[in-house]
Amino acid sequence: MDLKNLEMRITQLEKKLGIGKPLSVGTNVIEDMEIILKGIPTPRTITPLNPWQFKFTYMVSMLLYYAYSRGYTVTLGDARTNRDCTGRCRTIRKTTSLHHDGLAIDLNLFRDGRWLKKTEDHLELGEFWESIGGSWGGRFGDGNHYSLEYNGRK
Repeated sequence: MDLKNLEMRITQLEKKLGIGKPLSVGTNVIEDMEIILKGIPTPRTITPLNPWQFKFTYMVSMLLYYAYSRGYTVTLGDARTNRDCTGRCRTIRKTTSLHHDGLAIDLNLFRDGRWLKKTEDHLELGEFWESIGGSWGGRFGDGNHYSLEYNGRK
């Protein structure tokens, strides 16, 4: 799915859910971020991947809103691997991990004080995530994984 189609799906859902002004993607977002970041020291520069990362972050906020509105509580699992990290992340295939690219997150899901670990526990959220253009890990045995497909990777 390209950014324009993704934007249209999210805009439709925002209208349906009554969520504020839609977030645009593309050149305007990059220009906005350059203005925001101007004068602020940052280890990264604006890259072609950033519009996807901005949209992914916005989609995650929609997913969290949806989860809480359905009575779940959530904590964050793996959200981003560090390019220079040591230990566990050495086993992650950095060239293919969408976590590494800032386009995937693992969520820990709870309801009534119980940690919901099974893939099927995430089905409701996974289907919502797919409805807004995301890729849900439950389709490949990783139920708490939510990502945005990029260059054929999920």
